[in-house]
Amino acid sequence: SPALHLRHCHELAERGWVAATIEYRLSPEARWPAALEDVRCAIRWMRGNAAAIGLDPARLAVSGGSAGGHLAALAALAPPGRWEGAGGHAGQPSNVQAAVLWYPVTDLALPGSPLEAQPMVAAFLGTDDAEVVAEASPVTHVSGDAPPILTITGADDALVRPVMIEAFHDALDAVGVDNELVVYDGRDHGFDLHPADWSVSAQVAYDFLEQRLC
Repeated sequence: SPALHLRHCHELAERGWVAATIEYRLSPEARWPAALEDVRCAIRWMRGNAAAIGLDPARLAVSGGSAGGHLAALAALAPPGRWEGAGGHAGQPSNVQAAVLWYPVTDLALPGSPLEAQPMVAAFLGTDDAEVVAEASPVTHVSGDAPPILTITGADDALVRPVMIEAFHDALDAVGVDNELVVYDGRDHGFDLHPADWSVSAQVAYDFLEQRLC
C-alpha cells in the first residue's frame, strides 16, 4: 500500500525534499514486469513534472520496503530502456541517483530463502522458469554503473533473510558500488513500522540521502 510510506514522505518534505509514494499493479491483475514498468513510469512522471512540483531531476532517489524494496532495487539497477512500459512521459529518463531499500527481496532464487519456489514468486512472475526468476532478481543486474544503495534490515527477518541481502551487498562491493548495509539486531520483517524503531532507522535513511544527493 502506498500509505505505508506516507510518514517517510511527510518527514522528507519537512526537511525540504520533494517526496511521493506510488501504486503499482499487483498479481494476479498483472504479471512481471508490469510492477517495475509502473515504478519506472512514476520516476518519469516525477521528472516530467519537475518544474511544477519543485523537483531537481538530477537528484532523484527511489525507495521501498519488502516487495517494494525489490522493485526499488530493480529500478536502480535494471538496464536503461528496459522494462519502461507504455505509461507515459517516454521522453524522460527513468534512472535514479540513489536507492534506499528496506528488507528488500534481492534474489528470488537464493537457496535457503523462504521465498524459494513458493507460489507467490510464480504468481508474481507468471512462471517458474529459471531465466525469468534470474532476470527479475536485483542481484542479477548489479554493475559498476549502479547508484549509491543503502539497505536497512533486521537480523531476525524470517521472510527476507539477511544472508540474501548480505550476498547482494557483497556483489555491490565486488564492482565498487557505493553502498551501506545497516542490520538491526533482534528485529524482524517490518520492524521499522514500530514506534520504538521508527526514528532511529528512518534517520539512517535521511542521512544517507543527504550525504549522497545534497
